[in-house]
Amino acid sequence: MRRYFIFLGADTPLPGLNMVVNDRDVGENAHYTLQLRDVRNSAGTFTVHPSSAMGRTPVVIRVSNVKGLDYDVTDPSLRTIVFDVVAVVKGKQV
Repeated sequence: MRRYFIFLGADTPLPGLNMVVNDRDVGENAHYTLQLRDVRNSAGTFTVHPSSAMGRTPVVIRVSNVKGLDYDVTDPSLRTIVFDVVAVVKGKQV
Protein backbone atom coordinates (compact mmCIF):
# COMPACT_ATOMS: atom_id res chain seq x y z
CA MET A 1 0.00 0.00 0.00
CA ARG A 2 1.36 3.40 -0.94
CA ARG A 3 0.83 6.43 1.23
CA TYR A 4 1.23 10.04 0.19
CA PHE A 5 1.97 12.78 2.69
CA ILE A 6 1.45 16.44 1.84
CA PHE A 7 2.34 19.23 4.23
CA LEU A 8 0.78 22.61 3.45
CA GLY A 9 1.55 25.98 4.89
CA ALA A 10 -1.30 28.37 5.56
CA ASP A 11 -0.52 30.41 2.44
CA THR A 12 0.36 27.51 0.11
CA PRO A 13 -2.15 26.56 -2.57
CA LEU A 14 -3.18 22.90 -2.50
CA PRO A 15 -0.95 21.07 -4.99
CA GLY A 16 -2.48 18.66 -7.48
CA LEU A 17 -2.40 15.12 -6.16
CA ASN A 18 -2.32 12.95 -9.26
CA MET A 19 -2.20 9.20 -9.51
CA VAL A 20 -2.82 6.49 -12.07
CA VAL A 21 -4.93 3.43 -11.34
CA ASN A 22 -4.30 0.39 -13.50
CA ASP A 23 -6.38 -2.76 -13.81
CA ARG A 24 -4.78 -5.22 -16.24
CA ASP A 25 -7.95 -7.27 -16.59
CA VAL A 26 -9.84 -7.04 -19.88
CA GLY A 27 -13.51 -6.66 -20.69
CA GLU A 28 -16.03 -6.30 -17.88
CA ASN A 29 -13.44 -7.32 -15.28
CA ALA A 30 -11.41 -4.19 -16.06
CA HIS A 31 -14.23 -1.91 -14.85
CA TYR A 32 -13.96 -0.45 -11.33
CA THR A 33 -15.27 2.39 -9.22
CA LEU A 34 -13.16 4.64 -7.01
CA GLN A 35 -14.16 5.91 -3.60
CA LEU A 36 -12.58 7.89 -0.82
CA ARG A 37 -12.67 6.32 2.61
CA ASP A 38 -12.32 8.68 5.55
CA VAL A 39 -9.59 7.56 7.92
CA ARG A 40 -9.17 10.81 9.83
CA ASN A 41 -10.87 14.20 9.44
CA SER A 42 -11.44 13.98 5.67
CA ALA A 43 -15.17 13.26 5.37
CA GLY A 44 -16.70 15.57 2.77
CA THR A 45 -13.47 17.49 2.15
CA PHE A 46 -12.31 15.77 -1.06
CA THR A 47 -13.72 14.04 -4.12
CA VAL A 48 -12.11 11.53 -6.48
CA HIS A 49 -12.33 12.00 -10.27
CA PRO A 50 -13.32 9.92 -12.13
CA SER A 51 -15.48 7.86 -9.82
CA SER A 52 -15.78 5.07 -12.38
CA ALA A 53 -13.15 3.85 -14.84
CA MET A 54 -11.73 0.98 -16.85
CA GLY A 55 -8.15 -0.22 -17.38
CA ARG A 56 -5.45 2.42 -16.91
CA THR A 57 -6.88 5.76 -15.75
CA PRO A 58 -5.39 8.99 -14.40
CA VAL A 59 -7.06 9.91 -11.11
CA VAL A 60 -7.22 13.30 -9.42
CA ILE A 61 -8.22 14.14 -5.86
CA ARG A 62 -9.88 17.55 -5.60
CA VAL A 63 -10.95 19.69 -2.69
CA SER A 64 -14.72 19.83 -2.49
CA ASN A 65 -15.04 21.66 0.83
CA VAL A 66 -12.28 24.10 1.84
CA LYS A 67 -13.64 24.33 5.39
CA GLY A 68 -12.17 20.87 5.97
CA LEU A 69 -8.71 22.35 5.38
CA ASP A 70 -8.97 24.96 8.13
CA TYR A 71 -5.68 24.90 10.03
CA ASP A 72 -6.75 27.53 12.55
CA VAL A 73 -8.49 25.12 14.92
CA THR A 74 -7.94 24.77 18.65
CA ASP A 75 -7.65 20.97 18.54
CA PRO A 76 -4.30 20.08 16.88
CA SER A 77 -5.56 16.59 15.98
CA LEU A 78 -7.93 18.22 13.46
CA ARG A 79 -4.91 19.48 11.49
CA THR A 80 -4.14 15.98 10.21
CA ILE A 81 -6.24 14.64 7.34
CA VAL A 82 -6.03 11.02 6.23
CA PHE A 83 -8.06 9.22 3.57
CA ASP A 84 -7.74 6.09 1.46
CA VAL A 85 -8.52 5.82 -2.23
CA VAL A 86 -10.36 2.53 -2.62
CA ALA A 87 -11.01 0.63 -5.85
CA VAL A 88 -14.17 -1.46 -5.93
CA VAL A 89 -14.67 -4.25 -8.48
CA LYS A 90 -18.03 -6.02 -8.60
CA GLY A 91 -18.90 -4.77 -5.12
CA LYS A 92 -15.62 -5.85 -3.49
CA GLN A 93 -12.77 -3.59 -2.40
CA VAL A 94 -9.48 -4.48 -4.03
